[in-house]
Amino acid sequence: MEKSKIDLSIIVCTRNRAKKLAVLFQCLGSQVDIEKLNWEIVIVDNNSNDNTKEVCYAFCEGSNLKVNYVFEPRTGLSY
Repeated sequence: MEKSKIDLSIIVCTRNRAKKLAVLFQCLGSQVDIEKLNWEIVIVDNNSNDNTKEVCYAFCEGSNLKVNYVFEPRTGLSY
């Protein structure tokens, strides 16, 4: 089986910004004229201790967009 080519990856690195993620998801979900674009959203959670994970999963369940959630347990930019 051949993997489909991704045209665009939006990678969001975040830590304890659940409220801002909700706004980001609303903006990304409202994009228009992108039917032919194969794109994905990658959320990299850098050891958040707020409800970042829950916000991401809620968006994934309620959206038809391709969203990948990655948890990085080590805090810091170099990880």
